[in-house]
Amino acid sequence: MNPTSVNPSQVKGVLSTDARGIDPNIQRKETIFASQLQHDARTRVPLFAKLELSLTGLCNRKCRFCPRSDASFFPNVNEHMSDALLHGMLDELAQAGWKGTVSLSGFGEPLLHPRIREIVGTIHRVLPHARIEMVSNGDRLTAGLARDLFDAGLHVLVLSLYDNESQLLKFDSLRAEAQLRPDQMLLRIRYKSPEEHHGLTLSNRAGTVDLSYLGREKLTAPKSHACYYPHYSLFVEYDGTVLLCCNDWGKVSACGTVGARGLLDIWSSHHMDKVRKALLAGDRSHQPCSGCDIDGTLMGREHAAAWNQHYEDRPELQAS
Repeated sequence: MNPTSVNPSQVKGVLSTDARGIDPNIQRKETIFASQLQHDARTRVPLFAKLELSLTGLCNRKCRFCPRSDASFFPNVNEHMSDALLHGMLDELAQAGWKGTVSLSGFGEPLLHPRIREIVGTIHRVLPHARIEMVSNGDRLTAGLARDLFDAGLHVLVLSLYDNESQLLKFDSLRAEAQLRPDQMLLRIRYKSPEEHHGLTLSNRAGTVDLSYLGREKLTAPKSHACYYPHYSLFVEYDGTVLLCCNDWGKVSACGTVGARGLLDIWSSHHMDKVRKALLAGDRSHQPCSGCDIDGTLMGREHAAAWNQHYEDRPELQAS
């Protein structure tokens, strides 16, 4: 097979956007998150199905469609999530009996954390019933590291391929060497042309990326439809800052800091309640949502419905 003309259909476990520009990985995750709808046993608050951890301030790439393409706005920072911060979150979730998905992705490249093997092992040991997924560009991946990560407890590794079709063969071979199945290591095509939006379900990352070169102009007014991100997902930066959503690359929506407050306390805070109710009503007038063009309803429908029911059952929260 010629590496410069690889047919993706000849390689297993390949994800590519459809004619609508929708990544099939979204449907895969939506099915998983829906099955992980869970309520806090004490407060009956619907819990997040996805805990996204941004483990490091580093990334070794600068993609044009990513805020990291402008180092003056989003520079590399050689800092990483500490063991103490990680253990604090995991212990709290273990006590609550949480059984969701821990996603190792965020704003950085997770394989650049110097103790990534130990991190996966720690999560699996403290939260044995949670799923662990990782999103990586694969540049630092070897067959030995891949095998170590799965032996430590990783469930799925999603590799975003930004260069060309030859990466399909490279990582298919690496996957076989590591003795992993195609459903364990998914290969996500991200090297499509700008006309095909690079193979992404594209967004402007809450207004922090200029996509005018793709014909996507900056919003002149906020969108007016719902968004479910803060109903099913919680995002934690490497320094413990909790952000409203993974699209807030400008970091304007800090909801609290892990350590100063408990993770579940932040999740059920008045601030997050206020934003959730606004987004359920299609109100995006607040930052960073006012500049965001993402759909926001492709995942989390069941969680949004659960939160809506929670607010209906708690009339004292309606006016807050």
